[in-house]
Amino acid sequence: MGNRYSSAAYRELGEMLRQVRQKAGLSEGELARKLGWPLTTISRMENGRRTSSTTDVIQYLVMCGLTVREVEPILEFARLAERKQGYYLSDKLIGGSLQSLIFHESSADHSIIYEPKLIHGLLQTPGYARARILSLNSIIAEETVAGGVRTRMERRQVLYRPNPSRFTFYLHEQALRLRVGTDEVMQEQLLHLVLTAALDNLVLRIVPSVAGEVRL
Repeated sequence: MGNRYSSAAYRELGEMLRQVRQKAGLSEGELARKLGWPLTTISRMENGRRTSSTTDVIQYLVMCGLTVREVEPILEFARLAERKQGYYLSDKLIGGSLQSLIFHESSADHSIIYEPKLIHGLLQTPGYARARILSLNSIIAEETVAGGVRTRMERRQVLYRPNPSRFTFYLHEQALRLRVGTDEVMQEQLLHLVLTAALDNLVLRIVPSVAGEVRL
């Protein structure tokens, strides 16, 4: 009974998304290309055959041209659908501030970001993200850890979609030197930074410690 109820919630959410897309004058294929997603992802979201995360729903709606105010009622239903599915990640991990951050990351033409202590969330590997979450609370439930990692990886999609926005990251040297997790986690993270810095839409600047206090 519970599964049928949750499926019904996702079908209703899917119908909301379909109506938004059609009102925006986009076909499934056009929206998939804008997002850089497989066409099947759009189809499964709209047919309720996919447990669409809050992050996915935000990015879907942003590409359809919705504003923050227009997005909020649909996000409330997305969170309801997750709870019916047995997940409680949206309430715990994607509150108002993070929800707003994801929206603006997805809709901005150019983002300039300064991170003085840690690798920024959009640049993190799964291993680094997991180690960071556990460093804040070592007795946190595994479901919550997995949800936090999933959210950060889904946020990274904005860097790789077709015709992406531009991102300029300023990372302080101490963010590279601070060990998060094991040596293997840090090695993978630093290699990921090198590879990500090669993206045409991304500029990565390292602020050396000798620069002292930085004001942007």
